[in-house]
Amino acid sequence: STIITLADWYHEVALQHPLQPVTTLINGMGRTSADDVSHPNVPLAVVNVSKGLRYRFRIIGLSCDSPYNFTINHHKFTIIEADGENTAPLVADSLWVSAGQRYSVVMHADQPVDNYWIRADPLATRQTPGFEGGRNSAILRYAGAPH
Repeated sequence: STIITLADWYHEVALQHPLQPVTTLINGMGRTSADDVSHPNVPLAVVNVSKGLRYRFRIIGLSCDSPYNFTINHHKFTIIEADGENTAPLVADSLWVSAGQRYSVVMHADQPVDNYWIRADPLATRQTPGFEGGRNSAILRYAGAPH
């Protein structure tokens, strides 16, 4: 299994709430400022997979506030566990993950070998949504895909 963490990233000390997070970190990595978004060398997290295999992803909401709409482009996944409790399998193409929530999903790496976006779009009223320049994103990389 692979752990995928979703966290909000603050750039100022929060002396009082609410302070808006700047961006989403996926597995501790992300792009935030206009400079980061326009500079493709700021690294994004990469989750490596091999075509034809199934993967259990343990998705953990580490945010202070923002819920995230978690997706993997061109992939569906089966939700099998929520907050430590097994669930009836549910096939989905997106999953809302709130602060402190934990989910296990199974994804079949059944797409053509390539790179695909992993996205964690925050609720628009609490953080800057969207994916401009790789913001709120990571990469699902199939073995053999270009870097």
